[in-house]
Parts: sequence; structure tokens; C-alpha cells
Amino acid sequence: MHLDVATSLDDLGWLYHNQNRYVEAEDLCEQALAIRQNLLGSHHLDVAQSLHHLLVICRARAKYSKAEVYFAQALRIREDILGPTDPRVVTLLNDYAWLCRSPGRYKHAQQLYQRVLTIRLKMLGKEHLHTATCIEDWTTLHVELGKYKKAEARYLWVLEIRKRELGQEHHQIALTLNNLATLFFLQGQYAGAEAFCKQALAIREKALGSDHRHVAISLDGLAEAYRAQRNFAEAQPLYERALAISTRALGATHPHTATIVHHIASFYFDQGNYTQAEQLYKQALKYREEAFGSEHPAVALSLHSLAKVYHAQGIYAQAEPLYQHALTIRTDMLGPTHPLVATILNDLARLPITALLP
Repeated sequence: MHLDVATSLDDLGWLYHNQNRYVEAEDLCEQALAIRQNLLGSHHLDVAQSLHHLLVICRARAKYSKAEVYFAQALRIREDILGPTDPRVVTLLNDYAWLCRSPGRYKHAQQLYQRVLTIRLKMLGKEHLHTATCIEDWTTLHVELGKYKKAEARYLWVLEIRKRELGQEHHQIALTLNNLATLFFLQGQYAGAEAFCKQALAIREKALGSDHRHVAISLDGLAEAYRAQRNFAEAQPLYERALAISTRALGATHPHTATIVHHIASFYFDQGNYTQAEQLYKQALKYREEAFGSEHPAVALSLHSLAKVYHAQGIYAQAEPLYQHALTIRTDMLGPTHPLVATILNDLARLPITALLP
């Protein structure tokens, strides 16, 4: 095999990644990696490139253990050859920090973002697009941890840099708009979340096509904003479209698809259809436990929601242990002062005292 074949395979694999064709992308990049390792040895920058691509592809497919292995190998090669502050090392670290957020390893992700941000501020300055991207990722991590202060101002600052550097309709603009929508939603500002979701959706459909997984994210976010405002008629077709796109692009059991299933369950719960809600919450819980294990914040969310279904029906003996399990996970992973911990404590306080007796 010639090296040009490996280059073509790797390039085509990365193209398929950008088209959501992850199974084909992983296969092609694995072939490219094998050729490069055979011809160049295991300690070459072209090998590191294949490993980095596989890290990102496996992250998208929720194959986190494989992604960890690819990261460690790619980092060792790039740091040895290029040094710890080379842009290719920093990009790899940033992608790995995102990976650490997925399994809920927030403390490690914080440390990595701090390292990346320090390097980029020193090497590129505050106004550089890559620095802005790191600040956005850092801000999103803080929002996930319930730290909303200054988040809006930082997102708006990133938005202005991206508009200046990329133009008004680049798909990365939609990412920042989507993050703003999430922030507004978490703070109960549903009309604002709706407006940001509509802007993000319009950009993504134009830039990426109507069947892209990021379009599914915007559709799901807009449906959630409608649900929160009890506009169920507008929400339902958006959920259905988001689920269809995500299932095609990522698979029925992928964590992103599970999130949409969970939101549809909440759609039914809010309308008092507890049977349908219970079934879908259990489905989302199963997929999340398969992807993340049993001690992850996303698993805690499913447990909490399932407890609320039983609580609403007066089945307190089934609700209480689910509340307690979700509380333990959230306290351990997010800390005792996180807003989501307070939410479970409030729900537990509303259980009749008899439900808490042994």
C-alpha cells in the first residue's frame, strides 16, 4: 500500500464524518491508520492525524473507551515531536476536553480547558477565533455545572468574533446561538430560548442541509422551548423530525438520540400521559446507561424524571428510591450546591412522610 492511498482514505473518512456517515468514516480512518503505522511506524505525525480523526469519530459514536486510547497515542506522538504548545497539540487537548464532558468527568475537563485557554491566550491573543472557541467551550462547561454568571456576556462576545471572522451565516454561528438558547432555557427565559433556536435552525438548515445531526439538535431545542411554554401543537412535529434525523445520523441508541427520546417523554408527561412518558423515560435510561454507565448526570436525569412519573401517580414506593439514586449521582458528580441537586431535594420534600418510612 502507498502512503497516498492512506491519505485518500483518511480524507474520505473525514468527509464522511462531516456528513454524519460515522460507521463508514471510522472504517476508512482505521484503514488509513493501519497503512500509515505499517509504512511510517507508530511514532509519526501522519499517524497522529489518523488517531485524532478517530478520536473525534468515536466521540460522535459514543465509543468513549476507544476514543481515550486514540487520544493518548496521538498526544504522545505530537508532544514528543512538536512540543506541548504546538497548535496541533492544543487542538487535540481541546477535543479531548469535550470528550471528558461527555462521560461527566467535569473536573478533568476544566483542567484541560484551563491549559488550552492559557496557551491560546498567550500564543494567539484574546480576539483570535480559536481562543474564542475555547472560551465558549469553557463557558458551556460552567453552564453544565450550573454556573450561569457571565455566561451570556461571554457567549455574545464569542458570537461577535465569529460573525466578524466567519460571516453571519456560518454554521459555527449557529453553535453559539444554540448555546445561548440553552442558557436562556435553563434560566426559565423560554421566549428568548425560542428566538435563539429559530435563528440557529435557519442557519444550520441552510449551511448543513435539512438532514444533518446539528439540525436535529436545533429542532429538539426549539421543541423544548415550545413545550416549556405549553405550545404542544408546535412542539410535536419538531420532536418527530428531530428524532428521525438523529436516528438516521447517529443510531437509535446514541446518547443524542436518547436525549430527544427523553424530551418526548417529558412532552407526554406534561400532558398527563404517564404511561407513554414512563415507557420513553425507561428507553432513554437504558440507552444512557449503556453509553455512560450507571453513575452519570444524564442517567440521574432519567432516574429523576422516572421518579416524577411515579410520584405524579401516587406510587411513592417506586418514586422515592429513584429520587435517592438520582440525588446521590448528582451530588457526587455536580456538587451539593448545583441547581439540579436542589430540584431533587424539593421533589423529595413533597413526598408524603409515609413514603420515607422504612
